[in-house]
Amino acid sequence: MKLILASNSKIRKDIFDMVGWKYEVVTSKLEEHSNSINPEQYVIDLSKDKANSVASQISDKALIVAADSIIYMDNKKF
Repeated sequence: MKLILASNSKIRKDIFDMVGWKYEVVTSKLEEHSNSINPEQYVIDLSKDKANSVASQISDKALIVAADSIIYMDNKKF
């Protein structure tokens, strides 16, 4: 089964390379947005949206790895 990294992040690519995984990069075609004010739910929403966007772009069966990260401190998202 194909492994797809739904990210152009150099750090995420480096991690996949260090582990030795063979993968393809397919990036999301959507603008990142979540209405959630909870930081955990915010990154979950964006990760799901990225995965769904990538899934709509491929026709092969694949495992899609999508992630997001933010900096959150003192009730503020940076």
